[in-house]
Amino acid sequence: MHRTIEKGKTLLVGGPASIVVLAGKISALGATLTKNNPLLVRRGRAIPFFAEENTLINLTLGEGATAEEIDGDTVPEDWKVSVEKIIHHLKKPYLVMVIGAVDCGKTTFCTFLSNHCQKHGLKVAVIDADIGQSDIGPPTTISLGVLSTPLTDIFMLRAESIIFVGLTSPSGIVDRIISGLATLKSKALNMGIDLVIVNTDGWVQGEGAVEYKLSIAKCLEPNLIVGIQQENELEPILTELEKSRFTITRIKSSPNIKRRDREERKKLREQAYHKYLKGATLRLLPLNWVKTEYAYLGSGRPLTLDETKEMEKTLEHAIAYAEETPSINLIVLKKRGPSVENKLVGLSKRLGKQVHVVVEGEEQGLLVGLLDSNRKFVGLGVITGIDYERRTLKVLTPAKSQIAFVQFSQVKLDKYGREVEIIKPYLI
Repeated sequence: MHRTIEKGKTLLVGGPASIVVLAGKISALGATLTKNNPLLVRRGRAIPFFAEENTLINLTLGEGATAEEIDGDTVPEDWKVSVEKIIHHLKKPYLVMVIGAVDCGKTTFCTFLSNHCQKHGLKVAVIDADIGQSDIGPPTTISLGVLSTPLTDIFMLRAESIIFVGLTSPSGIVDRIISGLATLKSKALNMGIDLVIVNTDGWVQGEGAVEYKLSIAKCLEPNLIVGIQQENELEPILTELEKSRFTITRIKSSPNIKRRDREERKKLREQAYHKYLKGATLRLLPLNWVKTEYAYLGSGRPLTLDETKEMEKTLEHAIAYAEETPSINLIVLKKRGPSVENKLVGLSKRLGKQVHVVVEGEEQGLLVGLLDSNRKFVGLGVITGIDYERRTLKVLTPAKSQIAFVQFSQVKLDKYGREVEIIKPYLI
């Protein structure tokens, strides 16, 4: 439908929707829309379109989409002030770390900052460290993208580099995230980037949140940390960062930011899984040819037939596969029986090491990250099964490159790409 937006007003559009400028001038977060060029607003996102003059548009709303007209510019004044200070006081290279709770506007602010800095002639890169609601790479990853032109949505950036961490929440994998951020920062600086913007995840409350964000800051050594908060929910983190002599800017969350519930965030992740698994075919990956990571499987010595039979007698359960490392024995049962847990305690004491048990078939649906021999991320995959006798992984993936490393996640998907569960570390 055709719609006119008066000069000085904002049309806040929540996706899925499409907008085409027919006449006039309109911008979104610093990016000016070109005439007769359709712009898509994806599901789960809301983009503010500000009319710089009376503007005629064609607006198409999908199921569940919204469009609300608001007087004035919805970008908060303190956002504009912060961006101007960054632009005029920036010493190259410069790194800005953005923190805030879930749905506080971190991605929107990063987009606004990126666009204005890019328009001032700066070479801008964004590191997306929000592993649960990733915009540049798929969920369970952190990624790096470089702006070539102003964008209405960071989702449109092409990933220059992706690092798989294997979970959609940082708890339990902090070391992987810190290591990945250090790697991506180094890559960005080696590309001659003037401004690196790091968008972090929404873990800001609860045990471990303060220490986690402080660890990220110490790793990145940002020139500036921007804290976006609705009230004072970030103060415990910001206070500790200030004690460590980091420079902090506090800004308020925009009241027009779209709030998403847990189910909606899950659906957005599933859309991303589908995107990165599109066109997948089955590949067989012998464990003798690839190295597994974040997993014990493939990292130890396979037990001999006699050793396996001895364990079967002890556990009174059929074993599909077993291997050992200096610190652990991995046992894959053909079927779990009711009495196996008690027998495992005795076996562990006799061996003098931990015994980790899984059941054949539990690996089905596990998401994995696939890397080439240079450790470059080449795609996601889903394990459809493991042939333990032939020691071969069966992986559904669109990746065509040679695969040298398979990194296990704790995310399980069904055949439609839907998250069915986040499991305890599998074979880890």
